Amino acid sequence: MVAVEKEVKEVLLYVDKFELNGAKARAEKAEKALNDFIRIVEGQLQRQLNGKEFKEVKDDALNWLETALTFPLSKAPKKLRYEALNIDIAKIERLWEQRSWERYEFDQVGNAFKLKNEQPIYNTYRHYATPRQLEVLEQTKALADALNLAAEQGLNSWKSYHGSHTEPMHKVKDTFRVLRYDQKEDKVVPDLEIISRMK
Repeated sequence: MVAVEKEVKEVLLYVDKFELNGAKARAEKAEKALNDFIRIVEGQLQRQLNGKEFKEVKDDALNWLETALTFPLSKAPKKLRYEALNIDIAKIERLWEQRSWERYEFDQVGNAFKLKNEQPIYNTYRHYATPRQLEVLEQTKALADALNLAAEQGLNSWKSYHGSHTEPMHKVKDTFRVLRYDQKEDKVVPDLEIISRMK
């Protein structure tokens, strides 16, 4: 008997757009902070960094400075070694401690870093279906289709002593939390945000 691998298809249920936009804004701030940091290091060194140095400064600036620079007072305390080169190491250290770019991926474009369009952290705000959620989604779609068909056929209407009444479709949400009423379509549809939060 030959084992057959089953291809698992990922189904995107819901994107938390508010949080994703916030993450993108934080990433853009990190990109600016990184490029500003590079400019400050270059200003302190009074020269431009080359391509390899760019990456090394981004990844480990303080270690790079220690190994790349030639100190005239090599045995002196750190502050004096850098002062001899007219470098404000305290400023560089302070900015290095505040770095926020480590969690992001960048491309080096010329003499700057540019955020890659897709960042791994963005997937935090994209909710893909588990097998259980896929099952619930299929059942919810079938339920929504049945309810919409019933409404089209007038089965959400009834007669009483006071005349005919029609139950509004948006009230279905009160009974089935996995459904929501879509006003544009005037029908019930699966609520992908609720389904994405189910275990």
